[in-house]
Amino acid sequence: MASIIIVLVLGVAVTIVVGRALQGLGEPFLEDVFQDQRVSDSVARLLSVLFYLLALGVVALVGTVNLSSMTWLYATSAKLGIVLLVLGVVHGGTLLALLRIKKRRRHQMVEENIAARGASGRRGRSRDRTRQDLAGPARGTDGA
Repeated sequence: MASIIIVLVLGVAVTIVVGRALQGLGEPFLEDVFQDQRVSDSVARLLSVLFYLLALGVVALVGTVNLSSMTWLYATSAKLGIVLLVLGVVHGGTLLALLRIKKRRRHQMVEENIAARGASGRRGRSRDRTRQDLAGPARGTDGA
């Protein structure tokens, strides 16, 4: 019983500390990924809720696992280790997803810049042709 209480108390404490750190340190990253303050704030809140739900769910489930073959200290340590490993995997998965989004957005921005440059370049060339057509043949050349 003491093992369950210790795992729950320590698991909740670690979850709160890590959750706050992730939210504070992740804001600049999210702003860079989404390029919009409102969207990045919204995503930060959604990710925080997801993190807390997953973390507290894992803490609750792992806290109830019976490891009777170990002393209570080893069992508590093993349970906390499982919680930390699961939280690390979830955090890593979230970062990978955000990095994919960031990469996709950067690729999209590069394509848009290339398309915009190509369009402006074509417009400039067509204006030059129109000016030449209006001016007539250049000096020293036959109009024929």
